[in-house]
Amino acid sequence: MNTKLVLPLLAAALFSCDGLQGTKEASAPSVAASKSACSASERRCYSVEELGPVSDTGPEDTSLGVNSWGVVVGTTTRWSTDPDPRRAFVFKRGEVAPLGDLGGGVSSARAVNEWGYAVGGSLDSEGHYRATSYFGGAVADLGSLDGGNSWSWSVNNFGYAAGNGYISGVSHAAGFFHGKAFDLGSIGGDTYANGVNDLFEVVGTGKLADGTWSGFVRRKGELVTLEKLGIPAPSTGRAINNRGTVCASSYDPNAYLRQSFLLHRDGSVVNLPELGYPYTFCLDVSDAGVAVGAAEDGVTGWRAVAWFDPSATPVDLNARVVPAMPDVQLYMASSIAPSGKIAVYGYSFTKNEIGGYLLSPAACPR
Repeated sequence: MNTKLVLPLLAAALFSCDGLQGTKEASAPSVAASKSACSASERRCYSVEELGPVSDTGPEDTSLGVNSWGVVVGTTTRWSTDPDPRRAFVFKRGEVAPLGDLGGGVSSARAVNEWGYAVGGSLDSEGHYRATSYFGGAVADLGSLDGGNSWSWSVNNFGYAAGNGYISGVSHAAGFFHGKAFDLGSIGGDTYANGVNDLFEVVGTGKLADGTWSGFVRRKGELVTLEKLGIPAPSTGRAINNRGTVCASSYDPNAYLRQSFLLHRDGSVVNLPELGYPYTFCLDVSDAGVAVGAAEDGVTGWRAVAWFDPSATPVDLNARVVPAMPDVQLYMASSIAPSGKIAVYGYSFTKNEIGGYLLSPAACPR
């Protein structure tokens, strides 16, 4: 088996219950021990590291990516006062640093794999937004479908990125690997790939021929809309784990209503329960089946949540932070690593700003 896949998963397994449960290569005794440890600590808590101010334009457009080692990437405006001040950053070992750009100043980072290889987008010196990778201090243009604009939204542990490019003015889902861009297709109109797993399965969203938005899954070269899989459109596919489970949601475009769900490889669907109001947004799902995202509680607004049990009420992560942060409201859990670390957006009432936060599994107070 390819060590590029096995090593990150085994390394991640050292960190938490989630990692061990999601690793098939672990020995029987270690798996049994991990299940015992997990069952003995069902109430999970988290320590917190603050990343500083981050950019947020909504769950559809922006993200904080995290890996098992606690490396977080994202976008901030802290270093510039330009008309478009977005700058890609990396948070590692408690320090924040810029990731650079392709010559045009503007850059964003969205995802990072277990090897620290990050992807996003950047403005080049000719004024094109291009799919971009960041690794070892180097910034690379990942290419495009037509020589123009492109974007990368997710990356797997082999360095294969998924995003979008353009053909004849229409956005197509695209893959990027070793400097080459690949057309993954369109579902009728503008189509965007949001997530990719280590089996090179891709999930995303796009417009059907009638203009309705629908999520899709691409397996074995075939792009299938969630509409055809029985999920009512409009919908969006956000992430896919290595077991083929899709984190997605369907919504009412005429009302503030959204239902999130997990779509399993066998076609079965599990609707993720709400927190008090019928609005949930699934943003990522780990190999252990833990989904994270945002939920409206009907009182204080959005809350960052995790569905440890997809059939149970989501856990408000604000209630699991040790020590508590009364001046911060965590409102969107953006991504979860194999180790169980979670990258989260929060609003600081003291600083009056949106910030990024890294949650790491920790012991709960007795």
